[in-house]
Amino acid sequence: MGVFSSLVNNIVDFGTKKSDKRTEVTCKITPHHMAGNIAAGDCAKGHRDSKREASATYYIGNDGFIVGGVSEDRRPYTSSSPWNDQRAITIEVANCKGAPNWEISDAAYKSLVLLCADICKRYKIDPHYDGTKNGSITYHMMFSATACPGPYLKKLIDDGIFEKDIKAAMNQDIKKPEISDILYRVQTGAFSHKDNADEHLKIVSAAGFDTYMVKTGDLYKIQVGAFGNKDNAEAMATKLRALGFETYITTDSGIAVKEGTAKRSVDEVAKEVIKGKWGVNPARKEKLIAAGYDYSAVQKRVNELMK
Repeated sequence: MGVFSSLVNNIVDFGTKKSDKRTEVTCKITPHHMAGNIAAGDCAKGHRDSKREASATYYIGNDGFIVGGVSEDRRPYTSSSPWNDQRAITIEVANCKGAPNWEISDAAYKSLVLLCADICKRYKIDPHYDGTKNGSITYHMMFSATACPGPYLKKLIDDGIFEKDIKAAMNQDIKKPEISDILYRVQTGAFSHKDNADEHLKIVSAAGFDTYMVKTGDLYKIQVGAFGNKDNAEAMATKLRALGFETYITTDSGIAVKEGTAKRSVDEVAKEVIKGKWGVNPARKEKLIAAGYDYSAVQKRVNELMK
């Protein structure tokens, strides 16, 4: 087993998958957002088992549940920057709300702060954000055209609140959050064909719910939320049923299909841009990137269609 914080509630062991031996001194922390309300273990398993070259040191769910992924003594593939990832402990955090703000819950933020405080104490890191990659607090946007870590978490970092909260936690007794590892998921459909799952995901998302897809066996399942409290799952199921969706509460997890969030072709999205559905820049660019689209490719197609 690898090297992990004593605060973890569970470990999804990556072994040597999607990582390299760490060759630089650990001196940074880099929080990311999942761009969805994905259970910590589901996101970790999705990274570990999918074909995508994605991984992180830690994963934090909406309920504050902390899962270890890539061992701290190995470099994860998280920030689109080998230079940063060789020096940083990277942390994926679930969102309780979607675009445009990509908020995270109080429970997730508390676990993030405690985990970062523990990391900083053990590696003797002075948590400091200076707006550049040279600070000990960095984020994904510094290295790639992405919306990560999302406006909500980014503002906490930019305003110095995140740094201040970590330092305060470092001066206290850091205790492991007591969180149940049982999560209740509200399922709205299960499909053998991914195209059908993609279409249903679009419909549920359009109704205003933060929705994600997991794969279990040969089925693609559309789920809304992952709750530590069953009453909260029941409340969400009631909201969905009121809008005509069939629901099923389950504790079964699956492999997160993050790249399957109902993406459409560049041509389709470009036509939507022309119709004004994505707004105007710079907000349009941020929305497209947050939704997982290649902004340059979409804009190029827009220019071609406008000729």
